[in-house]
Amino acid sequence: KVVVPSEFARREVIRKFGVSEKKVVVIPNFISFPLKTKDISFKKIHNLSKYMLTIARFSKEKGFEYLLNALRIVFKKYKKIKMVLIGGNRRYLKIISSLIKNLDLENRLIIVNNASDEEIYSAIKECELFILPSIYEPFGIVILEAMYFGKPVIAFNRGGPKELIKNGFNGLLVGLNSKSLADAIFRLLEDKKTAKLISKNSLNSVKRYDRRNFVEFVNKFYRKILINKAYK
Repeated sequence: KVVVPSEFARREVIRKFGVSEKKVVVIPNFISFPLKTKDISFKKIHNLSKYMLTIARFSKEKGFEYLLNALRIVFKKYKKIKMVLIGGNRRYLKIISSLIKNLDLENRLIIVNNASDEEIYSAIKECELFILPSIYEPFGIVILEAMYFGKPVIAFNRGGPKELIKNGFNGLLVGLNSKSLADAIFRLLEDKKTAKLISKNSLNSVKRYDRRNFVEFVNKFYRKILINKAYK
């Protein structure tokens, strides 16, 4: 069997590697409740008040170019809100940093490298909204983590996020361009009623991805494979 986290990943494995459809099994990623912040405050650590958040490794497929160009539009209207980018320190960060400088966004963005889980969860808990601008994303477990803390989420209408988010219900899905992304940010910042409803629905949506709902299923799945292998 080939185990993948989403229907999108299933189609990709079949298309790219020619694997038989019968061999590919979808088992979604899940998270272990509760996610703990250990009573630390990301806002206090980084001297922030109001901010938006993205968590993704610094690489091309994470779509930072779309995000930064969208922020240039948003920041023209919103003068005080900031953007936090959390990721690993990769070579692609130099390209992102250069684009930030070219777009004159240096004073509005904070980049955090290699944050601890507790710091990441605190950052999610205290942000206004969460954005995952990936242009290629097999699943998007950070979306589940954002939903766990009741945060409205914005993502592009593609890949794994398309399966996790029901547009307008527990998040916003947008077309692959910076203008659509900026419009979605405006909507959540300005329409508090919609943002509150999406937050409420996010909390309910994430419950099915609790680790406890998958443990027995996964154990039975691997046990069956091992038993079959033993008798061949």
